Amino acid sequence: MNGIKKLMVGMLTGLFSACPTFSQDKFNTSYPRLGLYCYYANGYPAKSIGTSLSRLSRYDLLMVDCGRDGAEYFAAEFKRRNPSQILLVMGKNGLYTNDPPQFFLYRSYRGRLLEAVVPGQREIKLDHWEGIYTPYDLSDTRFLYLVIDNEIIHVERMTTAQTFLVSTDTSSFDAINKPHAAGAIVMSPLRMPGPGIFPNQSPYCEFVDGKQAWQYLAEKNMRAITALSTRFDGLFHDYFSRAVYLDDFDFDLNGVNDRNEHGNTWINSQWTYGSYLWLAKEKELIQQYTPEKANVLSVNAGGTLETGWFDYLNGHLYEGFLRWGGTSLDGYKYFEKDMELWIKQGQKPSIMMIADYIPEKWVVDAKEKNNFSKMRFGLATSMIYECYYAMTFGDFYYMDFWYDEYDCDMGFPVDDRIIKLANGLVLRYFTNGVVVSNPTGAEQTLHASDLSGGPYYRMRGGQCPTVNTGEPVGDIVLWGTVYNSSDWRGDGILLFRRPTTVVSDIIVDNFNLNDTSPGSRPIEFTGTWTPHLSKGAADLVGNNPYWCQLSAAANEAVRDQAYGYHAAAAGNGSSTAVWRPSIGVAGWYEISEWHGWHGDYPSSFREAASVPFEVIVGGQTKVRGTINQTVNIGQWNRLCYVYFPNGTESLVRISNKADGVVLADAMRFHYMGDDYVPHTTPPSPPKNVKLIQLP
Repeated sequence: MNGIKKLMVGMLTGLFSACPTFSQDKFNTSYPRLGLYCYYANGYPAKSIGTSLSRLSRYDLLMVDCGRDGAEYFAAEFKRRNPSQILLVMGKNGLYTNDPPQFFLYRSYRGRLLEAVVPGQREIKLDHWEGIYTPYDLSDTRFLYLVIDNEIIHVERMTTAQTFLVSTDTSSFDAINKPHAAGAIVMSPLRMPGPGIFPNQSPYCEFVDGKQAWQYLAEKNMRAITALSTRFDGLFHDYFSRAVYLDDFDFDLNGVNDRNEHGNTWINSQWTYGSYLWLAKEKELIQQYTPEKANVLSVNAGGTLETGWFDYLNGHLYEGFLRWGGTSLDGYKYFEKDMELWIKQGQKPSIMMIADYIPEKWVVDAKEKNNFSKMRFGLATSMIYECYYAMTFGDFYYMDFWYDEYDCDMGFPVDDRIIKLANGLVLRYFTNGVVVSNPTGAEQTLHASDLSGGPYYRMRGGQCPTVNTGEPVGDIVLWGTVYNSSDWRGDGILLFRRPTTVVSDIIVDNFNLNDTSPGSRPIEFTGTWTPHLSKGAADLVGNNPYWCQLSAAANEAVRDQAYGYHAAAAGNGSSTAVWRPSIGVAGWYEISEWHGWHGDYPSSFREAASVPFEVIVGGQTKVRGTINQTVNIGQWNRLCYVYFPNGTESLVRISNKADGVVLADAMRFHYMGDDYVPHTTPPSPPKNVKLIQLP
């Protein structure tokens, strides 16, 4: 056994033999298990984040970025709203400009200064530039840094083959802050988009204060975590690199490209050497800090994560489900194998995650949140392979959607078997039913005779009633297709042992993606209405609680939806707003209205105290009344109970015929059942009550 192996085994033996006992309850919830990888409190703290925290608190698992503004407040709110929620803090797995340059991983480039430089100097002249920025184009130098005598300097642009321009602001790390003599060696660290500067994880890394990069990084992460108190259940690393595949590395710091000198196998052995030590050290430190907790470790490697990491991690995340891993139909078998291996060999409790998403390009095709087959395929896969799941929108996962299937209870797997039928369908039995996925890239039929322990029933749901019919299972066609070599689709379905109705709350809000439920359309406006946002608050006190999960966005696909509510001035009633839910399951619905305040502060404007509303079913008005928007802010305010038939002919309408500013925000339609009897009899007047007038 070599020295490296002895060191690793010694650390791991002490580490995992001393694992603490902790409550397994929140790590052993029934399926589906819901976990959100990337949330955006966009606009914080400049703009109010609305009700983002309430929405996010519904998930079983959530990540909080310790480097993001407001992380401490967000974490406290999540735990207050949902004490059983698993919170993972996002740690850093890269270095930055304020970290010791001795820990950086460099390219093999070695240049020299042609002329001496002094603090604040604009130009740096080098003897050559070839290899200084591999593999990037020098027309975009956002990630081009130079290190001279352990000083890091950011290059703004190259003007000639030998001249580079840098900042003159000596208060920043970007500028020259120390004098350097002509002939000084210039090195180029690997600064990457996302993870930051790659650390040199090899044994060749220099020591600073007796530490190498792997130990320094572990301790740095723990300092960030401890600053956020003990609210977290573990650590999560985004942009995790299981191996490195760039064109130029110099782990051994001899100025020769390791790819030419040693080859890929050697390069990745150097990378994993320090990566293993780093993760083991983090586990040791976090267990010392919170010994009463599970202290799980999980990472985002994009796609699959090969063997070798089971001793260190509780699982990993598939980002953008098939976006990075399993993108080809043929490659999906590696995805399945990876999940099966992690079920058997990963550390427990397991934290495997599927972060699904709707690409931005689909907006023009009106697919977006109503691509139910995509959601069912991802959700079914997550349940079969014991993963957490969430569906989001956008290439950077701006918003999340909530589906009927999320609110069902499939129970737990009845055994370890994952069954693959002859036609390629994959299924797994649970205490309350069976989950089936179609990963074949073609339509496949599931027959009732393929299932044991029946009869089974389709779920009865409101968002996609053509699939979730509630009927006994006969033959079910599960969709699938291949568009091209890297774009293929599947489907899935949840089947129950007993008739099961699941209708998630239907939210109709101001915008289609932000934040109207799948299956329904946003508010319909006539007249003059203006979308608004309010000023934010760093400590969340004074946060205008309008119903909204996205309050700022530079991206064109969502920019027009990044508002909190609409408002109309008091008038003659010509400005109206209509909430028209899509009803897939007929029955009684509790209708509730939500509003914040108008403007930056509660006192900014005078909201209306008598907003007229009416509930219309099939063209007939069933209920009329008024809403006082000066009170009951940031909560669901029940208006009435009404029986809604299937379809989109039922609605709630308000107008601006009121005594102040009228707010149009969210409306909730909560399914009560088809045999619900609303209480319409007023209570009897109190008896034997004596009124006492206080002085």
